Amino acid sequence: MKPTGEPACLIRIVDDEPRALEAVAFMLECEGYETACFSSAQEFLISDLPSIPGCVLSDIRMPGMTGLDLFDELRSRNYPHPVLFMTAFADVETAVEAMKNGLVDYLVKPVVPEKLFSSLKVVQNGHDTQVKMTF
Repeated sequence: MKPTGEPACLIRIVDDEPRALEAVAFMLECEGYETACFSSAQEFLISDLPSIPGCVLSDIRMPGMTGLDLFDELRSRNYPHPVLFMTAFADVETAVEAMKNGLVDYLVKPVVPEKLFSSLKVVQNGHDTQVKMTF
């Protein structure tokens, strides 16, 4: 499903915490978004279909490949979709560096629905170069 009048947009959620993954997916699906859930960055890299329009919403702190590592890998592959981070451990230095490298937004967990939906509107409207920090 998608919000009425909005273009199709698959929200790819990457988070190693099952409860957080399910909660964010549920919140987005209740608003009509399509979601795809991945429990690790590695799973995402293996399973994602970049031909489907949308964005990536990734946790930062994950075992193995972190969200920052994933972001760097996606940049090296010229990944076509915007990336947003969510984290329970806000770090201004990390946020600023990622934003300088093209991150769309940096959301603090627990994610405030209105802030997430606002960021997704920016992505859907094609303004993925607009950067902001949401603390």
